[in-house]
Amino acid sequence: MRDMNVKIYAVQCGCCKTGTDEFFHYISSQTFGYHMNLTDFSQVEKLLLSICFREAGLEHIVSGKPTEVIFVKTVSEKDSLNMFPKTTSSAQDLEQEGMICSKCGEGKLSEEFPPTTVTDDCDHPPDICLRCVVEHARKHNACPHEECTQYVDDYSEKLLLFEAILDEMFLDYNKILEENLRAAHPDGDVIYVSTLTGDSEVIPYNASMTIMQLKETVQCKFHIDPKNQTLLYNEKRLKVKKGSRQQYTLSDFYVAKNSTIYILFPLFRVPEDLNHVVFDLSWGFPETHPDFLDASCFVFQQSEFTQLIDWNHPTDDFYLKGAVKHTQEITTSGRSTGHQKIDVHLKRLPSSITHIFFTLSSWKSPNLSAFSNPSLKFFDAREIERDLCETTITHALDSPAVIMCSVVRDGKEWLILEYGPEALVDGNAKQYNPIREKIEELIKESYDV
Repeated sequence: MRDMNVKIYAVQCGCCKTGTDEFFHYISSQTFGYHMNLTDFSQVEKLLLSICFREAGLEHIVSGKPTEVIFVKTVSEKDSLNMFPKTTSSAQDLEQEGMICSKCGEGKLSEEFPPTTVTDDCDHPPDICLRCVVEHARKHNACPHEECTQYVDDYSEKLLLFEAILDEMFLDYNKILEENLRAAHPDGDVIYVSTLTGDSEVIPYNASMTIMQLKETVQCKFHIDPKNQTLLYNEKRLKVKKGSRQQYTLSDFYVAKNSTIYILFPLFRVPEDLNHVVFDLSWGFPETHPDFLDASCFVFQQSEFTQLIDWNHPTDDFYLKGAVKHTQEITTSGRSTGHQKIDVHLKRLPSSITHIFFTLSSWKSPNLSAFSNPSLKFFDAREIERDLCETTITHALDSPAVIMCSVVRDGKEWLILEYGPEALVDGNAKQYNPIREKIEELIKESYDV
């Protein structure tokens, strides 16, 4: 049922035997649902109403104070109206808000539709999204509308305008970085090794160079131990060994000269005396089309999914002993910035828990580019004014969701790891399966050296 995006909200009667606890908790957690142990069945109606309102995007209409077993975003109707900056929208924006493209059938924001038809002679509304218009016109030199036969020239001013709008809306930051690196070092066969923050080094290219040799060279450049390096090329992890005695080379992964390899390394090694840590995920709200991001936490035992913590599952006592807690509400700074915090008590976690992944996903918008400065800060709960580490996601703005970082058990210690382009993923709080599957893939790859 999970693969069909069916969430199970398991309601367990208080008179049930404790032997059934595991069954009810398992089916709810594995479908990203929610478990309740009730003695008063009148609470069922309230729970179902809160779920329905949230799924419909109307959670601020729910009246009454939530009980301990009912979780809704604590944003009042008045706050929800004042949370976003007031902007003036044109009649066309209001008319097109929430439109569905008549060609691809996908729901789009008004900004993703052309301001006018692709030719002056078209006699129909601009109800096909920019991407479909450009792709069809480039391929067929014609307007994509079924009932329109107007010719579109390759050098049409409107077509070029539509392409420029798309390019600005969906920037490929990886390509921009690579072009800048090439411009800075135009001569010779080289490869570029770059961090997600933009720091980069140039290394002479040799197709027969082993991945271990590359890691040793990177160690000299960035002062990072090879065992703490993760190298990525075309969103694939560069493995070191392909047998007991054989090693992978650049040519095995088809690494081309003058291309870019990304390096990931631990953001932070958590000291043994640090127990209560806080992950603060923040973002700037869109200027139009009120929307928000969801901070979610996926907990794993090795590569086996255990539990989800998010706005609707703020904590878990059965699997996690209450060690991970979500703030639930969206808080704002000057009504323009959203925050969601997740508290983790590392020493309270069961010893079987090995990985905790933190994600950000858009609730309505097609990608994260609608939100300004999405970032994650990590700090000791005892010193909330001092950031231990911070990461941003400029590499992920064209994606609807991103895996921000993970906390991974390393013996008696915990490491905080960041991820690059390989952690961009579809899905959101309405559809968690793609995110869960990507995390499982990342964990399995980490064990495959």
